[in-house]
Amino acid sequence: MILGLIFSFQWLYASRKHRLISPDYPESRIRQGLNQGLIIPVVSLAGIIITILGFESSTMISMASPLVSHVVDRYTQKSP
Repeated sequence: MILGLIFSFQWLYASRKHRLISPDYPESRIRQGLNQGLIIPVVSLAGIIITILGFESSTMISMASPLVSHVVDRYTQKSP
């Protein structure tokens, strides 16, 4: 979870106002990179919350990350 957050913060720093990436790099790809970086932290946070609520099968939530990644990819590709 922490590594995913670090990656996302690095991507935000690099992509904000095209500091460290080419000005020609499309905004849609910048958003897609951020969305991909936030998948693991969000899934991990959901697992932590489910664990705190007391569900026994909370470790299964980590298996949802490939599915969540696929859904995010499909959604970001269709958005303008």
